[in-house]
Amino acid sequence: MKLGTGEASAELHWRRRARWLFACLFLSVGGPSLLLAGLNIRAEITGDKLSRDDAIIAITVLIAVAGLVVFAGQRAAFHGRAVTESLAKTPLAAEAGSGFDAVDEDGETRRLGVLSVRASVFLAISIVLAVAGFVFLVAVGDEIGQSLGALAMVFGVGGAVAAGMASSTWLACHRSVLAAGWREATVTVKPDYDLAHREREPANFDVRFADGETIGLRGTHFSFRTGTRFAARPGARVLVGGEGQAMVILFPAGPSDPLYAVPVRR
Repeated sequence: MKLGTGEASAELHWRRRARWLFACLFLSVGGPSLLLAGLNIRAEITGDKLSRDDAIIAITVLIAVAGLVVFAGQRAAFHGRAVTESLAKTPLAAEAGSGFDAVDEDGETRRLGVLSVRASVFLAISIVLAVAGFVFLVAVGDEIGQSLGALAMVFGVGGAVAAGMASSTWLACHRSVLAAGWREATVTVKPDYDLAHREREPANFDVRFADGETIGLRGTHFSFRTGTRFAARPGARVLVGGEGQAMVILFPAGPSDPLYAVPVRR
C-alpha cells in the first residue's frame, strides 16, 4: 500500500492519525498517574519520604512523557494534513453515486453514544489522577511530594474538564439525534483561518437540505473533530442529525472509510 495515492492513502493516514491521538491522550493522562502510583507504592513499602533523587527521577520521567506527548501530537497532525490532501484528490463514496442508501442510521446514532462513553473513560482516568494528586499533596509532608501532587492534580483537573465537556457534547448529540433523526443535505465548510495552522479550531458550515432549507452551523470546542479537512469539497453530500445546540454532521470520509461525525451547533 503506497502512501500519497488514492483511497488506500486516505484510509491509512486516517487510521494512523487515530492511533497517534489515542497515544497522545493516554500518555498525557496515564503517564503522571502511573508515576504517582509508583512513588506512592514505594513510599508505603519503604516508609521513607521522597528524597531529592526521587524528585529528579520524577521530573525526568515527566519531561520524557511531555516529549512523547508532543511527538504523538505532531504525528497526529501530520497524518491529519495528509488525510486532508488525500480527500481533496479522492472521490468520496456519496459523491460517486452510492449516496447514503446503505447507511445504517441507527448504527450511526449508537456510535455517538459510544463516543460519549470513550470520553467518559478518559474523564474517569483524569478524576483518578486529580484525586491521587490531592492525596499526595495532603499526605506527603515534604515540599517535593507536595509539588508532584499539585502538578498531578492540575493535570487531572484539566483533563477532567476537557473529557467531561467532550462526553457531555457527544451525549447531547446522541439524545438530539434520537429525537430528531437524520436528514440528507449538502454542506460547504468555511473555516475563517489558515487550515494548515489552525486545524483544531471550530469551523463554519453552510448546510442546504433537499427541500431548499438552508442553515448555518458552527463547530464546537472540546472535540478533536472539526470537519476542517472537508473544506476543499464545497457542496459535499452529508447526513445532518439532531437539532438546536446539539447537532451532528456525518461526512463520508472516503471510498472505504466509515462516516465521520462532527458535532455542531446552530
